[in-house]
Amino acid sequence: MKKKSSTSTPQDATLRQFLTCPDIARDFMEIRLPAELRAVCDLSTLKLESGSFVEEDLRQYFSGVL
Repeated sequence: MKKKSSTSTPQDATLRQFLTCPDIARDFMEIRLPAELRAVCDLSTLKLESGSFVEEDLRQYFSGVL
C-alpha cells in the first residue's frame, strides 16, 4: 500500500524543503508578500519552528500541511 504524501504535489514538497532554510524563506517572503504585510513583519527574526505551534482551532486551515 502506498503511503499518502503530506503534500499534494512535488512542487509543494520542493517549496517546503526550500522554506526550511530561513535565508531562502526570508527572500521568498520579501518577494511574495504584499507590501502591507511586509510592513508589519520583521523577517529578520524568521527561524525554523515545528508546525505544532499552530493552535488547535486553527489546524483546520492546515489540513495536509501539518
